[in-house]
Amino acid sequence: MTSLAVFFLLLLTLASKDLAGAQQQVVCQYSTISASDQSTIWLSPSSRFAFGFFQEGSGFKVGIWLVDNSNDTIVWTATRDDAAVSSNAILQFTSGRIMLASPGNENRFITPEQNEQPKCPSMLDSGNLVIYNEQDQVIWRSFDFPTDTILEDQFLHHDHRLYSNLSSTNHSTGRYSLVAQSDGNLVAYPAKAGDTVESAYWSSDTDMSTPPRSLSTN
Repeated sequence: MTSLAVFFLLLLTLASKDLAGAQQQVVCQYSTISASDQSTIWLSPSSRFAFGFFQEGSGFKVGIWLVDNSNDTIVWTATRDDAAVSSNAILQFTSGRIMLASPGNENRFITPEQNEQPKCPSMLDSGNLVIYNEQDQVIWRSFDFPTDTILEDQFLHHDHRLYSNLSSTNHSTGRYSLVAQSDGNLVAYPAKAGDTVESAYWSSDTDMSTPPRSLSTN
């Protein structure tokens, strides 16, 4: 049932790599993204991917999308189960973290506190949002926290999983999950049924004594 994966796992094959230097779109500290102003989004160098607010229902959520003027494709959603925010919300890179501030709500952080001194974030042409340290080493990246999508050169590591969206217009956690099991099998389960043999309804049948440690689109 390969169509199962297509239902909630979008595999985008794009010729791009996470390269430093010219591939980075550097965002200076304290740069701000406004939900009410799409011109403030952070674009990758080729403008292929964007990070910022996207509209969901009457509000806005934070994520990364493949830029298409006719139909942008969301590939990553931050704090996906939190309520949508108003048009007055902003994102700000401050104190080494990306913070979501919305009037009437407590500030939320999209990225965690770092033990190392971070540089500005970079939106890459691969669809990966990364934060570097002063030695240009990646200390955080969105690729390590997939939601419903994996892109080229991204990995779904063993015992990690993807969750479907609730619907095509609601990017909250949905009804299905896909897990790269440590036994080498890729298995789909109803999200709330538990990972039992009886509840599984699709499997890659790749059990092996030396299991692969991750799924990728390479």
